[in-house]
Amino acid sequence: MNTPTVLNHASLDRLRRWREELGGSASFPYSDVLASVMISPVFTLPADETLSSAVAQMAQKNISSTVVTDGDNRILGIFTERDVLRHIASGDIKLEGVRLGQVMTASPRTLSPGCSIFRALAVLKAHGFKHLPVVHEHKLVGMVTLRQLLKLQQPEPMVLLETIGSAQHADDLARVKAQLPCLARQKLLAGAGSLEVVTMLSLINRELHRRTFELAQDTLGPPPAQYSLFVTGSHGRMENLLTPDQDHGLILADDHTEFADYFETLSVHFSRMLDEIGFDNCPGGIMCRNPDWRRTLPQWKEYLARLVKKREAPLTRILTLLFDAKPICGENTLYAALEDFCFGLLGQGDVLRLLAEEAEGHQAPLGFLGRFLTDRKGPHKGGLDLKRSGLRFAVECVRLLALRHQIRETATLDRIKILVERGFINRDDGEMFEVSFRFLLHFALLAQLENEGKGEPIVFPAKISKRDRRLLREACRTIATMEGLVGMELGHY
Repeated sequence: MNTPTVLNHASLDRLRRWREELGGSASFPYSDVLASVMISPVFTLPADETLSSAVAQMAQKNISSTVVTDGDNRILGIFTERDVLRHIASGDIKLEGVRLGQVMTASPRTLSPGCSIFRALAVLKAHGFKHLPVVHEHKLVGMVTLRQLLKLQQPEPMVLLETIGSAQHADDLARVKAQLPCLARQKLLAGAGSLEVVTMLSLINRELHRRTFELAQDTLGPPPAQYSLFVTGSHGRMENLLTPDQDHGLILADDHTEFADYFETLSVHFSRMLDEIGFDNCPGGIMCRNPDWRRTLPQWKEYLARLVKKREAPLTRILTLLFDAKPICGENTLYAALEDFCFGLLGQGDVLRLLAEEAEGHQAPLGFLGRFLTDRKGPHKGGLDLKRSGLRFAVECVRLLALRHQIRETATLDRIKILVERGFINRDDGEMFEVSFRFLLHFALLAQLENEGKGEPIVFPAKISKRDRRLLREACRTIATMEGLVGMELGHY
């Protein structure tokens, strides 16, 4: 598809040049998915293989584990060199006649190919594992090992991961959260790009949420029914700055009714702990302690269908949040079912148009003649809130384009990448949007760090250097053009 460009090449050349001057090319590999690094195919054996044969084959191949599978490549267990030592230490040193099914570790912990390396490291470190099978649709597709992932050599987040995994109280996690501004500053000074720092913050915050939910469960006992905890907003898009508040919800299995008290108590405790750790309560009540954000899957579907049918006011706000959400705990298939339902709603009537009208209410970062739309009064007079205007405006425009084409990625730059790859956005435009979004993240992070990691990312254009002011204006101008692109796509602006 030959998509026309909406931007000019002079702007693109300037942004490319400034990007080189700004630097920040260091990567944060922990955000990569397991599919990009997993070992495949995996050495497997059946459960009736003798222990002596298994050990001999592992020695011959110089490997430290084998996955035990059935005839359909479904995992039954895992057998590692540690299991060999455990078997010998038990006093039964006979290898003959013993089958793998008798000595394997049954039903091992697994992850999906789309999980991040950071998540895999968290599981490995928290449980003391060295091997982690990767499963897709209940079948083995790969393997990652602790030794393999530690070669990435990014020590600072690893230290925090160990602290998060061993935390027993909210105070332990609060100390981790308090270190993030300093870690972000160190990474920027070391040459990391703004997106890499934001990704790192988001991954760490997700682990903080997971561990908090585990600690909340510890006080009540294991959940009596299946659930899926999801995060949304900047948490779901992996675009956390330094002061994200709480944005989360809960999907419960059909048999939730008799366990309502448990999940209500769990949700309230979880939210209170997050507040103690440093995640402020969401002003809009987007927290699973709010019954509106804690429903069974059938209740979620019924509620959303009613909103669409009656065009009730909360529809666009709730759908927007659900389209930016990602599951982080529990049974992911529950969220996948809700996600399928939400994308199905886009084909009903004018839902996409309603979402676009909701976005129209937010201002682009520049006004007439390219002037910054700064606050005219109050404590931030003369300041530009990059989160409220520039970043949010870009996020909403790109989300609309992605939803228009049924793209399910949540991260803004991932959405842009797919839009370009599928020919829905001109490649030069895609690069312009990407670079401009990165620049806005950069200025937003610097603004928060100047305020010791507190408050909103307010930039005062009159107080920054002439070069930075030109760069900020160019990035804001590029973001503002997204509105026109959305208008051409949806045909109603």
